Amino acid sequence: MHSTLKRMRGRISRLAMFAAVTICYEATMRTNKNLIAFGFLIHRPSPFSSSSSHRVARRRLLSKVVWERSLVEKEDDEGGEEVDGSLDEYVSRLSIDRKFMRQAIDHAKVGYGGTFPNPAVGCVIVDANNNVVGKGFHPQAGFPHAEVFALFEASGAVDDGILAAKSVLPNTIPNEEGRKVTDLLNVYASDGGASKLFGDCLKDNYESPITAYVTLEPCCHYGRTPPCAMTFVQAGVDRVVVGFRDPNPRVDGGGVKVLQENGVNVSFIRGKEEQACAKMVENFVKRITSDSDDFESSMTGAHRSVLRSLAGRMKADGIMPELSVALEDDEARIRDEEDETLEDVVNKFPLKARWLEEVDRILWSKEVILLRLGGVVAKKKAAKYLGIRIAKELGATVAQTVGHTVLLYRPGDPPGLNLNQMIEAKSQA
Repeated sequence: MHSTLKRMRGRISRLAMFAAVTICYEATMRTNKNLIAFGFLIHRPSPFSSSSSHRVARRRLLSKVVWERSLVEKEDDEGGEEVDGSLDEYVSRLSIDRKFMRQAIDHAKVGYGGTFPNPAVGCVIVDANNNVVGKGFHPQAGFPHAEVFALFEASGAVDDGILAAKSVLPNTIPNEEGRKVTDLLNVYASDGGASKLFGDCLKDNYESPITAYVTLEPCCHYGRTPPCAMTFVQAGVDRVVVGFRDPNPRVDGGGVKVLQENGVNVSFIRGKEEQACAKMVENFVKRITSDSDDFESSMTGAHRSVLRSLAGRMKADGIMPELSVALEDDEARIRDEEDETLEDVVNKFPLKARWLEEVDRILWSKEVILLRLGGVVAKKKAAKYLGIRIAKELGATVAQTVGHTVLLYRPGDPPGLNLNQMIEAKSQA
């Protein structure tokens, strides 16, 4: 009953606002003055502009006002925090939220492309006076997420969360900052580590409320490190603004639930910032939500045959996407291992995250790719093993292995190649 009344009040308030702004807008047609309505400056259109321009301006204005109000109701409907205060206060807060979410997005971009199989994530923590007290990004799989590096800075453990995250990036020259971060990470990964490092650190050092802006919903599961949602709770975060809900079945709203159950308010960003956060994890979302086992089990010899024919035509036309693996140190190349140990050696070979991200990106775009693996393996059999391993990591299938080259296929989202149709066309040719 309560929720029904709330929705009714929302509809009535939108209608009232729509009518009020319409009246104000019409008043500008009859006066030479600009008017203020619900925090928006309504400018009188130029007398030289067309009547159609008036109508366009009016529609845009009304849409903006109604849209801003609808954000309040949408946020509440999706389990977000209760919205208090006037519309002006809400719009002001929304502007602040967008500003800091954009900063979090910029931080996420530092790690973008090098976090496979994880998504790129950025985080910013601010105090009650909107001062940034912590910032971070996820540097690579196997290391803590962006929230933890932001808390490292906010707790005073490091001077700069971004530099701390950069210190553990691949190919970074070891330095004092990196060694300090490694020690902190070891503590964080230990039993009770989150509480040891961050217990009430925000409430003790800053004026509340403390707000954290995260481009992706904080995780709620234990992996190599504790869940970020509970770490936020232990640190004393009062409010979390989420850029995009994590569709990973291990999360999928669970992070938000953990936060809310522990008294933390949760909001979801909207508009361009939400779209930017979604774009940042677009390929991750496709991987985590697609059913690769389903298409793999349905693959037949005929399907692989038409894929080989397609690859041949694409190579002849010069449009076949290809990617090689280059080693900085030729001594790291897999050479003369015995056959009985070869597969184990191949499976332990360190593939770079950025290279896998690029293969993943091409597969979502083109659905097929030719991998040239001669730079990594000397034996053709090793190329076969490596191709199978790469396909498994990407949810793809090996359509062909010839020498040191491997043809991979994975249907797009939505699929672009209709293999059954291609088989039928080939049989009729």
